[in-house]
Amino acid sequence: MSFNHRSWLGLKKPPPGGLQPEQERKQQHVKLGFICQVDSRRSMLPTIDEVCDPTYAKVDEVLDLITKSKSLHVLMVLDRSGRPLRFTEIKVRVKASSTTVSRRLSELEKRGLVVRLLNPESPQSNLYALTDDGRRLSPIMQNLFDWAQDWNREGSPES
Repeated sequence: MSFNHRSWLGLKKPPPGGLQPEQERKQQHVKLGFICQVDSRRSMLPTIDEVCDPTYAKVDEVLDLITKSKSLHVLMVLDRSGRPLRFTEIKVRVKASSTTVSRRLSELEKRGLVVRLLNPESPQSNLYALTDDGRRLSPIMQNLFDWAQDWNREGSPES
């Protein structure tokens, strides 16, 4: 049995004079593949806030941060080192410019994923390490890394 938008609206056939504006909007929503409440004072399409848990916005923020050029690399280098690293060590391991590494460390520090420490061996230089929140990303980063390796071996749909 195919889906009939008229039956969803409780209509067997259009009423004399056609559909009322609200019924017409509901009909259009069904054609778009979703059903939502319609308020005539708002746009017909729901906003992301109306259909998604607020956590999705936070996930988007994290993804925006870690998908910036070399952010994930910096986090993984710090995670796998098992110890705080100097800026130059991070730069060499990440294979990026000083500007890029500096920006990413600053952003990650500002968001509480990386902490800057005083280097006891050389007061002029800093060390960088993951915070507890940064370490909590470790299994997620590892799972993403493992998935990407498997995906490349098996071949992505485009390959």
